[in-house]
Amino acid sequence: MMHKLPSLLLAGGLLLLASAAQAQVTFSMGPRLGLNVSSAPFKDDQHTYDTGSRLGAEAGFAFDLNFGHFALQPALLYSQKGFTINQTYTTTYTSASYVETTRTMLDEEYRLNYVTIPLNFAYALRADGQGLQLFAGPYFGLLLGGNFKYSDRQEATSQNVVVRSFADSGSGNVVGGDYYSPGSANTKFYSRSKDAGLQFGLGYRKRSFLLQAGYSMGLRDLGADLQISNGIAGPSTINGPTYYNRAFQLSLAYLLGPKG
Repeated sequence: MMHKLPSLLLAGGLLLLASAAQAQVTFSMGPRLGLNVSSAPFKDDQHTYDTGSRLGAEAGFAFDLNFGHFALQPALLYSQKGFTINQTYTTTYTSASYVETTRTMLDEEYRLNYVTIPLNFAYALRADGQGLQLFAGPYFGLLLGGNFKYSDRQEATSQNVVVRSFADSGSGNVVGGDYYSPGSANTKFYSRSKDAGLQFGLGYRKRSFLLQAGYSMGLRDLGADLQISNGIAGPSTINGPTYYNRAFQLSLAYLLGPKG
């Protein structure tokens, strides 16, 4: 779907140009504050995990270039996203004379902080741009960092007798990168630095105030791959997890500016 973004931008730009030829142009800008409830569908080669949501903040500046019914609404935001994993799963090893069941319990939280640039195209039901609006468009994000913590346990039983148990907990930082090396994931969680996707929703403008509620859907896999050095043969790569940012967003902007 990423290759469709230039076409969407072009179509939106043509609509705005056609509208601008017949409407008065106004420009406004101002601070924007908001909240989001984010998550990330998460899976690897062995499991698809049950992920939960996290509450995060958004803050920055919003802009509105209005052409009557139509408007271009970019923004520059600091945005907190993330997800949780709370799941228990079992695996069974069976041989001719032995059966072992391993129960794994995961309790993990991840916070990913971004600078995001949403670029929305909006349509207002009223010709002056006030009142109810519909908006949609792409967004682009750059990972600044973040943090994570985990408390995981594993217990193996055979014939209802515990034969092995293991517990591990800790915390660390989220680091931007396409690859990570063996052992480095103990205190760092690697996530790809660049994010991009689509968002859409409803807005309502009352004079200088713009209230928006929307949903953003990341289209870029953020999972970093494991890279192992093989000496003269060069590095080999093992696919990492697959996950995509998802978020429900609510924001309020206060927009002021002279007429164009």
